[in-house]
Amino acid sequence: MIAPPTPGASYEPPTLDQQARDAFLARFPERQRSIVANWLLGPIRELHADSPALVLTLTIGRLNKMIAERWATEERRQELRHALTMIAQHRDEALACADYYLSYNALPEDERQKVKQRQRDTYRAESPPTDRQLDYLRILGYAGPQPTTLQEASATIGRLVARRGAR
Repeated sequence: MIAPPTPGASYEPPTLDQQARDAFLARFPERQRSIVANWLLGPIRELHADSPALVLTLTIGRLNKMIAERWATEERRQELRHALTMIAQHRDEALACADYYLSYNALPEDERQKVKQRQRDTYRAESPPTDRQLDYLRILGYAGPQPTTLQEASATIGRLVARRGAR
């Protein structure tokens, strides 16, 4: 684990290998990736795991425990088994992903927030607009070319709403 900076010393943030994180998370459905991230972050934040191998060991234990819980649905158990399979079959990627989260967690809070904002900005710039955004544009009477990204749709909605409020 990366030690926190010494007060008064210059701070060098750890290098975050986002590609390593993304390679492992890409093995999961998009809707499940933040859940997987939290499974890996749990041992770091709650149990102070300080190495990628320990993070995986504790995560595997937690996943097995969740599978054994009586109230877990079969669908949930399948998701958990899939995670265990991905960790086993792609251990190097899982270790690199755990290392990313160790480095990420070692960042000061303001730096973590900057990383999150960059990730949100990238997602919004690369993802298509949602059906709700497109529906709202129609409701607002927008007749221009269809936005191609979440970011573009959001900016267009913002302009239309601001114009309505200025009237």
